Amino acid sequence: MEILCPSPPPSPGPIDSSLHRGWHFHAAPRRDSVDARVHVAVGRSPEKTLGLLRWAFRRFACAHVALVHVHQPSPLIPTLLGKIPAALAIEELVLSHRKSEKDEMTKILHTYLTFCHKAQVQASLLVTENEQIHDGIVTLVKDHGITKLVMGSTPDTCFKLKASYGKASFMAKNAPSFCEIWFVWRGRHIWTREATAAIGNNITVYNEDDVMIRKRIRFSSTSNNAESILDEGYIVREASTPADRYESTISDNGQPNDYEPVVDANHFYNISVPNLQHAKSAFISTFQHGSSVHMESLVLYPQEILDKNFKQVIVEAERSRNDAFVELLKRKDTESRVASVVARAKASEFAQKQEIKMWKELEALLTDTRKQHEDLVKNKEKATAGLDSSMRKLAILDARVKSITLQMNEAAAELELIQSSIGTLNQGNPKTEKLELILTGQVEGCTYTHTTLPN
Repeated sequence: MEILCPSPPPSPGPIDSSLHRGWHFHAAPRRDSVDARVHVAVGRSPEKTLGLLRWAFRRFACAHVALVHVHQPSPLIPTLLGKIPAALAIEELVLSHRKSEKDEMTKILHTYLTFCHKAQVQASLLVTENEQIHDGIVTLVKDHGITKLVMGSTPDTCFKLKASYGKASFMAKNAPSFCEIWFVWRGRHIWTREATAAIGNNITVYNEDDVMIRKRIRFSSTSNNAESILDEGYIVREASTPADRYESTISDNGQPNDYEPVVDANHFYNISVPNLQHAKSAFISTFQHGSSVHMESLVLYPQEILDKNFKQVIVEAERSRNDAFVELLKRKDTESRVASVVARAKASEFAQKQEIKMWKELEALLTDTRKQHEDLVKNKEKATAGLDSSMRKLAILDARVKSITLQMNEAAAELELIQSSIGTLNQGNPKTEKLELILTGQVEGCTYTHTTLPN
């Protein structure tokens, strides 16, 4: 249990860290002294709580209030598969969710403190953590001696005639008798559970078997019909023996009541409406004008009802446990299926990535092959063009060789003719022999020139 004390009043501003700068947590010691300050039970709904604070400021005109808050950790942790019990979730997830819950609580409490500061009311915080909000409030009331408590309630026209299952009824029954509780709904006062004892006279341990509800009844001395009037709350006390279940109370006019029946709280929980009306009519008809009834005849002992309800609770608990076990098996089966589906999805995703990778590699290889093919085609075209040019040049050279060969043949024929002519002439004239030699030299020179030409 922790108490949050202000060290100076907060100034309105951003929520980032002003709450932690203005207030600090420290362990709250147990104390038996009376705390006369007005304590207001604040919840997680600012819309409802701010109206409660406005009513408290108008009603008490106090300069200082203490805000009582019970932090209730969520029993379910949200996950990707839905909400699961905190005991089944992993520790990191639980710690993260708890941290977010406390951060949200801090922001809400800062809103309340800022509202009090704007209303020029000094506020302090009394914070604890409990799985049940009403249990936490009762514990704070006992440990800190709270005598004035304002808390929210729900409107119920029959609230004073029957027990309710809400926090208001629980507080009315289980809160120490030295604490006066005002129940407010939407800024309107519903009813008050008055204090009936001092703080030093109410150090007791409360449980459902010991808590009794005492209804103050005022009987008219001039009428045959008794008029039952419920005081502004249920007075809670501890009863250990049947004799301890009766104590004299003071009526509205200051005189002690003649009759005060005490009814166990569980009786109101276990009877139906027709039974309640029947019991009420029988109860009223018992009291006649001037009659004297022994108190023990009015005590209701719902032991059989309690036993029956206890058996029903055990059966329901067993059924709930079986249902929870079945749900747990279903959840585990669902988790295994989901894990299998996730594994298959991951395998399919991996195979798809590998296929895409291979497809990209094949596409790159095909692109390289196409580029090489295009280069080879270009080289082939170039080689073909060079070969055609060489063939054309070779054809030209062949034509020239043939022409030169023909000219050489013609020159050889002419040479033979000339030689024969020279031989004929040489026989008749010696000068002709010299001319023959000159012509022969010219012909040989011409022949040499033709032989030295390129093929």
